[in-house]
Amino acid sequence: MVKLKDIAEKTGVTVSTVSAALNGRGNMRPETREILLRTAKEMGYEPNAAARQLRNKPAVDVGLVINDSDSNLRRGGTYLAHISEFLALCSRGGLSSRIEFFTRVEKKDSIPELIRDGVAGGVIHVGYLTPGVRKFLESNPDYPLVMFGEPGRYSVRAALEKGAYQAVEYLAALGHREVMASFGPIKFDYHRQRWNGVQKAFAEFGLNRLGDDLSAEPQAEEDERHYMKRMFDWSLRVLMQKPRPTALYCSGSFTGRALISAALKLGIRIPEQLSIITHGIVNEGSSSYPELTSVELNFNGMYSAALFILEQLRNGRRPIHREVWVEPLLVIQQSTAAPENKTHLMDHKHFRRKERV
Repeated sequence: MVKLKDIAEKTGVTVSTVSAALNGRGNMRPETREILLRTAKEMGYEPNAAARQLRNKPAVDVGLVINDSDSNLRRGGTYLAHISEFLALCSRGGLSSRIEFFTRVEKKDSIPELIRDGVAGGVIHVGYLTPGVRKFLESNPDYPLVMFGEPGRYSVRAALEKGAYQAVEYLAALGHREVMASFGPIKFDYHRQRWNGVQKAFAEFGLNRLGDDLSAEPQAEEDERHYMKRMFDWSLRVLMQKPRPTALYCSGSFTGRALISAALKLGIRIPEQLSIITHGIVNEGSSSYPELTSVELNFNGMYSAALFILEQLRNGRRPIHREVWVEPLLVIQQSTAAPENKTHLMDHKHFRRKERV
């Protein structure tokens, strides 16, 4: 009987490399894998079916892969919201789980271990797919993976355009007319969706759009020592423009905090003279004073949808929907109010999608 050791000796590689090639795992050149598979076939290798089934059984039911830079993983609480909701739903559904932070983005061909080694029966992937993962999925089209927030063969995405529209609609309902919106790089789907929603809302409600030349927010870098200083200086320029906006809709809590600091320095009262809505995590916004009104991803709804798709895939069924869109939540807190000497035009209770208790 031909063994893995025999194939390894014939091809001049290790036994583990042969095993990875025969089981569709490992990060190796396609030519190497092809040679090993062809050699095994020529030598008449027949795997032990029982041992192979045991070896290929996933260690956990579902995995969560988060792909981002080390600095982004350290800087905020965004991923804590991902992790807590994922673990809570897995526990509630009786699913074993594992989490992997995949920060080796500089290795373009690398693959997270949860995916590469078949550790999980299915994976929810947060962040951009590396070329290595894309190539893996092309070679393994039936692999059960659901993208969170990004397009993919199966994906759950936030309806950010609708959330951005709702944020501006709420400011208009309060009576604001001098409004500014700021964004990160529009090349990313996250900011592009927000931009589209804001454009639609400004046009529909006839608002005066201010600060187009300042709408690009400072971006974090690997060396982030001066990031908040750059954000603060940008906030000062935003609030010193003429005319000054009475309301701002920005990307996240870091931007919101910088705007609060700049307003304090300039003697601008929040929310009486300046309303702020951020697009980010409510708990982060609640660590500021005043607490920031936020458009937050509906993590419960999105992870529930992602786990449902994975359950269908793991059971060999075709999911009802390949792409599921989930509307964000507008969480109204202390940083928004009608502008001074004006009354809001609509009943703002209409917008209370979620309240802090």
